Amino acid sequence: MSLSPSSTRFVLFGSTGDLAKRKLLPALRNLSQFKNVLVDEIICVGRRGIGTTEYREMMGIKEKDLEELFYHRADLNDLSSLKPIDQKVRTIWYLALPRSSYNAVIYSLSKEGMVNEKDLILVEKPI
Repeated sequence: MSLSPSSTRFVLFGSTGDLAKRKLLPALRNLSQFKNVLVDEIICVGRRGIGTTEYREMMGIKEKDLEELFYHRADLNDLSSLKPIDQKVRTIWYLALPRSSYNAVIYSLSKEGMVNEKDLILVEKPI
């Protein structure tokens, strides 16, 4: 998907977990219905070797819901496979992961030059 520089992308780490299924994805679906709260692309990152169609089925997402959602397989310690993501677009990096994973993911994003001054990194369990 080609996005304009004014677009916003939401990247969800921990996308195959229970929190994503029960809370985060339904919330994103609800937000997508409002025109003033717009996320142009949602990339769900996980370790499972599945495609977007299988991911949608596993998470109970109907085909007509969240059309802007894609699944991407990646190793949390080596996020170089995410490098093709356009860095000119504002990205919200959402870490729905155990706290013990934060350093590795943030380090890898930084090492690959994937985070810029427009981006946000949000952690689900900060304490």
